[in-house]
Amino acid sequence: MSSRHILAVVAGFLVVALIGVIAITWRPWQWWHPDRRWGPWMDKRDQTFVASDGTSSQYHVFAAGLSPETVTGIIFQFHGDGAYEFTHPDSSYSLGGRNGIVEAGRSRGYVVVAVLSPEERGETWWENGEANAAYANELVTSLTQEYAPGKDNTWLVGYSGGSQFITQFFLPLYSSTLRGGGAIMFGGGGRPDPVDARPFADSLRAHFPMFWYTGAADDGTLSDDGYDALGDVNHGAKAGEAYYRQAGFVTGHFYPAGVTHDLSQRFGGVVADQLDQHPR
Repeated sequence: MSSRHILAVVAGFLVVALIGVIAITWRPWQWWHPDRRWGPWMDKRDQTFVASDGTSSQYHVFAAGLSPETVTGIIFQFHGDGAYEFTHPDSSYSLGGRNGIVEAGRSRGYVVVAVLSPEERGETWWENGEANAAYANELVTSLTQEYAPGKDNTWLVGYSGGSQFITQFFLPLYSSTLRGGGAIMFGGGGRPDPVDARPFADSLRAHFPMFWYTGAADDGTLSDDGYDALGDVNHGAKAGEAYYRQAGFVTGHFYPAGVTHDLSQRFGGVVADQLDQHPR
């Protein structure tokens, strides 16, 4: 056999072997999303999402090391007034560090998404809350379908004004778009106000535990604006939990003694505990 023929046979074997490798390892869905074509996903900062009405804002995705095969669900974090968590995502105050929300979620298979309010200054969620809820609903739906389709495991985590947003606007208006997961409110989270809540589905109430974590000393006596995150009859955590418990949700709370509105480095541990108590 000539050397030319030998080379042709070798090349043929190599082509067959390559086709076999592709058939075994190819994951078609990994071609559908940039930065996720092969293997684990990546973290992505300062991404822009534009809603159908033209409203836009930014978000961070923390997904490094996860993949379509290993993802458990998705967590959306809504910042407090001033958006410190969003603008300092690596800080150990809330999102970052070994004990932050990102590590708590990612180590349990959750993609974590931190969202910046589309409010004009990007600082609050509860101001213009109804419009912000419409924006957040489109973003939550889009990213859940992208990162955790069919998981029915979407968690909402808020702090202060972000907690108010979850319980007073987002859930009352858009709970029907969720199929399961849970919500964790830090430093507040009152009853729906000023919107009227749309009906909550029985299927959601059975698969959407809600937990409030507010300091027992977070009663407004040490705050500049006098906001009582614990006991305000409409906007306080106790009022919010009472409302959702009466609406049929499984609720829980912890009001640690001596703790004020500053919850530095407490967020990740609470999130981890709630995810462990309600595994999927």
